[in-house]
Amino acid sequence: MIPDFLDYGVDLKRFYVTTIVKPDGDPQYEKFKELHFRQYADIAEAKLRQQTDVIHAQTEAQKVVIDSQAQATKRMQEGYTYQQERCFDVAQDAARNEVAGQFSNMGIGLGMMAGVGGTVGGMVGGVVSDAFAGMGAVQPQTAANKFCDQCGAELTPGAAFCDECGAPQAPADTCVKCGFKFIKPGKFCPKCGTKREG
Repeated sequence: MIPDFLDYGVDLKRFYVTTIVKPDGDPQYEKFKELHFRQYADIAEAKLRQQTDVIHAQTEAQKVVIDSQAQATKRMQEGYTYQQERCFDVAQDAARNEVAGQFSNMGIGLGMMAGVGGTVGGMVGGVVSDAFAGMGAVQPQTAANKFCDQCGAELTPGAAFCDECGAPQAPADTCVKCGFKFIKPGKFCPKCGTKREG
């Protein structure tokens, strides 16, 4: 304020404020007061919204992680992989399709569907069998036509490991579900009832 007063030739040595009068009701003052309030209120609201969004995003991310871990544990307990589950879903959707003869047009390999392996492999084999039974089609999987439990690639007859991914394969005299070693020929595992391959 000293330079302002000097413009009028008044040199301020000491300046005391004894009273501040707020011109309540004055339109200019009321407008300034509202703008000042809105400035700080908007900033506070934006910060609060940002913090709320961060907490919400973190909560959603934790839900996804927990769900993924639960799904992985479930698959591990039931003895199949995510890839096998997806193959089963594709096979099931394809089997529901009324135009089952268009499997090849849809880009679905029967080897992928029938060769899922393990428990899911048995279910998929049943779905594919049902889909082709009504059409009088020949079942594509034979004793010489086996597929990898991990990646679904066709195996070389008698192979102990997959040519594509290197995964070890269960020997024909061992149950693919429970690992029981067969001592005589048969169609089903005497321990868990799973249909025998080959």
